[in-house]
Amino acid sequence: MKKPLHLPELGVIDARYPFRLMDVDLSNSTNMTQMNDGIESELRKTIYSYYFNECPGDSTESLIKVKDIYIGTIRIHDTLQTLYLILLHHMPGGEVNSKILFYDNTAKTFANTTFDFNLHALYDYENGKLKASNLKNELNFNLNEIELEDIDKDGANDFKFTRLLHNGTANAIETIILKTVNSKIDTLELKTEWIVNNPKILQH
Repeated sequence: MKKPLHLPELGVIDARYPFRLMDVDLSNSTNMTQMNDGIESELRKTIYSYYFNECPGDSTESLIKVKDIYIGTIRIHDTLQTLYLILLHHMPGGEVNSKILFYDNTAKTFANTTFDFNLHALYDYENGKLKASNLKNELNFNLNEIELEDIDKDGANDFKFTRLLHNGTANAIETIILKTVNSKIDTLELKTEWIVNNPKILQH
């Protein structure tokens, strides 16, 4: 008989747009709500995929357990779409990553692609707590990480994701604008701005 995996608790914490992760209290269990079975199943599938394919996970959990790589889930919704941001702690590297699932509230279906929103330059995860990275504090990065904006002027909100990049020698702000159409994700814009050339982009 196969040994069951150590599953994390999958309650979600609600948040609003514009979104900044530092404004969410992940430790407050009173903010946590449950999901229906279909949504929970999709979240578990995403966590398992990360555990087995991006971390050295195995079915016996001999090195690390599934719950060791899971930080929490945040739900951000408007009238038509709901985002599920799954925060993950890479093992053994220790970086903070996230997978974002797009859910159509009307069709009650998920988009067929998961968006990898890597946050390791912005946040650290230590002793069970998420905190701003030294680089984020040093650069005074105060931009919203997720916003709604109708970039293509079609009357429907698009998703604007902003994060900090560090390549070992230089820092940049990456902005990605995505749109969901018929369960597919399209990239409308991808922009990288090097901070040394324009330090004012760090705040608004």
